[in-house]
Amino acid sequence: MRTAILYNFLLEANIMASIAIILMLIARTTLRKPLGSKALSFGWLLIAIRLLLPLSLPNPFIYLIRTPYAPDAAIRPIAGQVQVRLSDFFDSLSARGLQAGNLVQQTAGNLREGMFNASLPITLSKVYLAGLIIVLLWFVFINVRFRRQLKIDRIEPLTGKLLEDYRALCATLKVKPIPVYLIDPLPSACLVGVFRPHIALPLTVSPKDAMHVLRHELGHYQNRDHLFGVLRLLCCAVHWFNPLVWLAAHTSYTDSELRTDERVTLSLPTPEKEAYANVLVLSAARHSAPGLAVLATGMTQTHKKLKARVLGVLNGKKPLRWLSAAFALVSMMLLLGAFATQEAPIKPRLVKLSPAVTVQHITTQEQVIAEEEGFLAEFIQEGRYWFNPEDVALARLLVPDAYIPAFNPIAQLAAQYPEMFEQVASGNIDVDQFLSQLNQMVKTALAEDQ
Repeated sequence: MRTAILYNFLLEANIMASIAIILMLIARTTLRKPLGSKALSFGWLLIAIRLLLPLSLPNPFIYLIRTPYAPDAAIRPIAGQVQVRLSDFFDSLSARGLQAGNLVQQTAGNLREGMFNASLPITLSKVYLAGLIIVLLWFVFINVRFRRQLKIDRIEPLTGKLLEDYRALCATLKVKPIPVYLIDPLPSACLVGVFRPHIALPLTVSPKDAMHVLRHELGHYQNRDHLFGVLRLLCCAVHWFNPLVWLAAHTSYTDSELRTDERVTLSLPTPEKEAYANVLVLSAARHSAPGLAVLATGMTQTHKKLKARVLGVLNGKKPLRWLSAAFALVSMMLLLGAFATQEAPIKPRLVKLSPAVTVQHITTQEQVIAEEEGFLAEFIQEGRYWFNPEDVALARLLVPDAYIPAFNPIAQLAAQYPEMFEQVASGNIDVDQFLSQLNQMVKTALAEDQ
């Protein structure tokens, strides 16, 4: 894989996604209630697609920012602009280093030189791949340790009356029952796994609260949050150097919890909503949660986020459908534009070609003169000019007595402006003014023809 391919993908994905993340943070702060958490989760999904999909669509206008100073043609316009701006920065830093000392100047010069001899991109690629491997290994270690601990602490699967109530709940929600295991100790219930998910339920949960907890985890399962967790980890691993990506992952995790709360309490009466909110408050007393790096959902969150969740449960209103639909439509259009980073191939327009000139074998001087006279007649008829000095000299040599207006634009000017030349013939004109105008017109005609 060439360094330019990785360079293009990382820069384009991070620039576009960073802009989208900032816009999403503004949208969720100002339009959360009318939009709803479902629309916001859809927006986070589109950002994840832009971060992970190495796709580049042709853009007929991206060539406007193509810099001629990028030495590698494989570098696309956005990445080329970044490269040139960094080069200018290193140049300015090197100039300042003349006053600050030789170390700054030498460092900036080495960085600039490394950009163009490929040593700096190769070094950065190695650092990036090392960071990617470290983050992936960390994620794998955290999840393996968590799953191993759950297996050790597993007591038994759900049985008895609680199992019957759980199956009835699944039938009410029209969802296929997934396995539920009682775990001790376990701070909070969670949906665990990706391909074969199951629910881990604390052994200490009361039967009264168990149905609310199971309803919540089934809501995560219906929302496919166990799959979204994989996308979050992949985004954080591939773009481990971008703090905005980590912030987006944490924020989208919170929005997934709020979306599940909205789904669970949508059809509940007010007393049931209050009971569900009490379960959330009780879960806040347990400060331990799986965390972002673990492929598991959890009801435990910090008090600040918990307050927003409780208020959303008790005072939540249905989002505006038209606004959510408009947000989704605009988001998809922006996603399409975020992928349009490649220069579109230029298709030249084909013009009607004149018939091919028939090759003639010229052996005598008379044939040469006749051929040149034919060319002259064609140019005189079409009103064109010859400006090649060699052709002009040859034509004058071969046809010295011919009247050739093609060598002098005054004849054509007289044809285009007859009134002006009639005034010359009648003598009713200022000669100096006429010559000045004529000189300017000749220059303009010659410039236009060239």
